[in-house]
Amino acid sequence: MVIGEKKTYIAYRCPQCGGGVMGVCGDVLLAGDRLLKLKCPCGQSHMAVEETKDAKLRVTVPCLLCASDHRYLISKGVFYSRDLFRLNCAYSGLDIAFAGDEKLVSEALSENEKELKQLFTEAGLSTLSGVRREEDEEAVLPDAQVLDIIRFLVRELEADGQIDCPCHDGEYEIEFTNRGVRVFCLHCNGEHFFPVSSVDSAQALLSCDKLILREPHEHN
Repeated sequence: MVIGEKKTYIAYRCPQCGGGVMGVCGDVLLAGDRLLKLKCPCGQSHMAVEETKDAKLRVTVPCLLCASDHRYLISKGVFYSRDLFRLNCAYSGLDIAFAGDEKLVSEALSENEKELKQLFTEAGLSTLSGVRREEDEEAVLPDAQVLDIIRFLVRELEADGQIDCPCHDGEYEIEFTNRGVRVFCLHCNGEHFFPVSSVDSAQALLSCDKLILREPHEHN
């Protein structure tokens, strides 16, 4: 391994064949054309990691439940430093990709398979096609760019230690709700809602330099 190289294991589940796909991503692998594709052996899907000009990582993951890919913009510090980093579908809350320590990523992928099997059982389904949202299904969903902007903001503030919550030692995620985009702590459930409805309104949030999450009852 090259001295000083940053690398991490990445994994996702193919939405076509359902198989788990795992590989390595690192600075050296991205050094050529700044783009790495982790392809499923079935040849029907791939996860992509691309380094941007401002030294961030744009990660594209095919989703098990949606008719399109999800895109995330993540700082390199966050992506390479976490023991286990989860990327989820903002619409369903289901984890669709993982990055971090080889053993932890492998274990997360196995747990993900169990969650899917339980989901199938509860829905009375036997294939991915029965769960996945069809392209022509009418649904009220946020603009994908809005979610990307807020996700980027949260990851940057978290990396800089500028998010606080009731437990003061949180791990933060986002999800789409009928009240807007919810940022919440996985440990104490502290939360904050961004009531955004357009890309322009989400862009205005990028000037935020600190985020404080409060207990749910404080919003009432």
